[in-house]
Amino acid sequence: MKIKGIEFPESLINALRNNKLVVFAGAGVSMGDSAKLPNFEELALAIAEGTSYSFDRDKDTEDHFLGILKHAGVDIHNRAKDILSKNKDIEPTNLHHYLLKLYLDMEQIRIVTTNYDLLFEGAAERDSITIPEMFCAPALPLGGDFTGIVHLHGSLSKHTGMILSDADFGRAYLTEGWARRFLLEMFRSYTVLFVGYRHNDTIIKYLARALPVNGAYERYALIGENEDLQHWNILGIKPILYPKPDENDFSILNEGVRAFSDIIRRGYMKWQRVIRELAAKKPPVNEEDISIIEFALKDNTLTGYFTSTARSPEWIDWLDSRELLNSLFKDGSLSDIDLKLADWLAENYAINHADYIFLLIAKHNLRLNHDFWHRLVLMFNPTKTPKEALNNAALSRWIYILMESLPKTNARSYLLLQNLGGQCAIHEMINELLLVFCPMARCRLSLRPYAFDFNLFKDLKDSSLLSRIDIQVRPYADRYLLNKFWKKYIKPNLKQLSDPLLENIVRFLEETKFDIMFMEQGNS
Repeated sequence: MKIKGIEFPESLINALRNNKLVVFAGAGVSMGDSAKLPNFEELALAIAEGTSYSFDRDKDTEDHFLGILKHAGVDIHNRAKDILSKNKDIEPTNLHHYLLKLYLDMEQIRIVTTNYDLLFEGAAERDSITIPEMFCAPALPLGGDFTGIVHLHGSLSKHTGMILSDADFGRAYLTEGWARRFLLEMFRSYTVLFVGYRHNDTIIKYLARALPVNGAYERYALIGENEDLQHWNILGIKPILYPKPDENDFSILNEGVRAFSDIIRRGYMKWQRVIRELAAKKPPVNEEDISIIEFALKDNTLTGYFTSTARSPEWIDWLDSRELLNSLFKDGSLSDIDLKLADWLAENYAINHADYIFLLIAKHNLRLNHDFWHRLVLMFNPTKTPKEALNNAALSRWIYILMESLPKTNARSYLLLQNLGGQCAIHEMINELLLVFCPMARCRLSLRPYAFDFNLFKDLKDSSLLSRIDIQVRPYADRYLLNKFWKKYIKPNLKQLSDPLLENIVRFLEETKFDIMFMEQGNS
């Protein structure tokens, strides 16, 4: 779904709805206005202030540099605490609030952060959100079953345990491995959305060690469109790009997450208003409006809002071009959504805009799903569609199309042919009437084992009877329906139908005779 210029994948939306999403928040979440906390590199530089050591990003990494400082006697943990907590008026960023509000059920909040600040907790307090639980490394929950906020690298509340130096990271991900174990289970159990990271973050390099090669759940990262995508792809993390006018402009990210949160939490009453406003017009060209309709047509209730309002024939080609009508032209059972679309097409366009449906059927090579076929034929019930509503040319085209695509093995199809026969009689369309009748009268072979009472022939020595096949010839239509059709529509017009009807009967008999002879020869 396209929201504020950001394409949010459907699987991400489904993960939220199914309570299977973990938001994985990095330094970028706490760098916005009202917090303005440093990223990891800036924190390392601030810790080194006043020492004789300087950080060269081209030759070293932040964790190794902090390890050097610690080895030199610098209390990196206390310095980090002082730097991150020196501003007493610090407030959560908008992104903290928006990410919390992604969750429909606050009891199902799952946020993992490598940040040391407590701004998510602050945002929850201001929004009157009760966090289920808070975890701080190394005391981590089971990665496959947790709710709440997890401070993966420690927090200001227990600053001596913060993961800062290479030795700290080594314990967390290698020797003791508690961070790696937690993450492995988490990635196997949830869809994960990374927010606030860059591809070259030192922390990402460590996280890569805990990423399973594959799994049942997706991994995504919200990143600026100027980022290096190759690194994310190598890690099996799918980038979700957001427009970034300049290096420090995260406004579109903030607005996108806010709007995404609003849509996820949108109730059916608001959805009804939004969808009906769009459906009442011609198909949209705006990407976000297109996304809303496409999203709606994957939900049964939302599809109902669309079909109850959309009336422009241009919607037919719009939906078909996006393959949203494909199921109506394939074998098999239709979903509730497909059935709503089938009803919508039949009831609104089959009679009043028949040419649009003819074109649609032609694009799909005259192959109709039997449920869609039934709904179209129901529109020709004489009590529902009076004579004046149909002109002969359109009705004739409909009959040829519907008989060409007749689901021959479906008993209900022959029952519904009464509708077409009635319209043919009303419109005095003799040729079309015969076209409808002949498939009903056409015969088929029915093969059954020869029936006899085994109890009467217990000592039967001639086993040839056991392999005999009883061949029966039956019309496709139920005999009662066939007689009814004959009396009501064929018999009153027999004078005009006699010659072509006789030709068809002779042909049917010849074909049936050939089939019976073939079967008897094959059975001899």
